[in-house]
Amino acid sequence: MKNTHQRGRPPGSSILNEADTKVLEKVALVIARRPMKFATALRAVDVVDEAAVKRLRRKWKAEGPELLRSNEGIVLRERALQTFVSFRRALDESAKAARAWLDKPEIKRAIDNARRWADSPTGQQLIRFAASPETKRMMENAKMARAAASPQIQRLAETMNSPQVRALIATGHK
Repeated sequence: MKNTHQRGRPPGSSILNEADTKVLEKVALVIARRPMKFATALRAVDVVDEAAVKRLRRKWKAEGPELLRSNEGIVLRERALQTFVSFRRALDESAKAARAWLDKPEIKRAIDNARRWADSPTGQQLIRFAASPETKRMMENAKMARAAASPQIQRLAETMNSPQVRALIATGHK
């Protein structure tokens, strides 16, 4: 006759289950933050007992992938927060450097001189001229002149002025 009774504790009734689950969750978070081998992650959470390592490795094979998936959101939020904090720190440093630069006496003098010049009759006249339709027209013409000086436009003009193209245009071919 077979003995159907198993030896030892029933599966899942170990007094270490709750503690092991907490350790495995920590290990999953460590691995999710920075991919590494399971044994390395165990050392990172201070588990060195060989019996515990063996027991946790067996449980990790069963529960590890699910624990890693559950920590993906946490790790993504942490990385996003780190990126934001780094960006904010860099922005604050840039603003501090800009303020320090603007506080230099020679920069303050240059800004004051520029303001005085802009408020002068000559400055006001130049500002009105820069905003006038005539100046805008001149700027457009300058852009067209620069474009016309480009090698592609010059080749196109040469092609359009060639005798072959003129003959085609004269005969009405399209």
